[in-house]
Amino acid sequence: MKRAVVAIIVAAFVVSIMAQPAVAGCRHRHHHPGVAIGVGTVFLGSAILHSSHAHSCHKHCRHGHWQVKKVWVPPVYAKVWVPGHYNRLGKWVPGHWERSKKSTGYWKKEKIWVAGR
Repeated sequence: MKRAVVAIIVAAFVVSIMAQPAVAGCRHRHHHPGVAIGVGTVFLGSAILHSSHAHSCHKHCRHGHWQVKKVWVPPVYAKVWVPGHYNRLGKWVPGHWERSKKSTGYWKKEKIWVAGR
């Protein structure tokens, strides 16, 4: 944001220097309004550049730091109905519920705020 504002102000300044002065009329005819416009531009540019400092960090900042911790995420299981069937030995196995693994467990990195003071 600041770079864009500075670039616009620099571009406006360069264009104003490169422009040819007007030849008609008295040289000092519009001198005072021009100075007033320049001073107003300086005040406005200063207010825009320093507007981010209005919200100082002293009131809102918390003391501490971020810490990365590894957290174990357990596997996810689903209950699946297995209908009745004969096993390899030829014995009847009645229908029952089994847990099948949908996803394996894994380690995940999490940022945790550790308060200071």
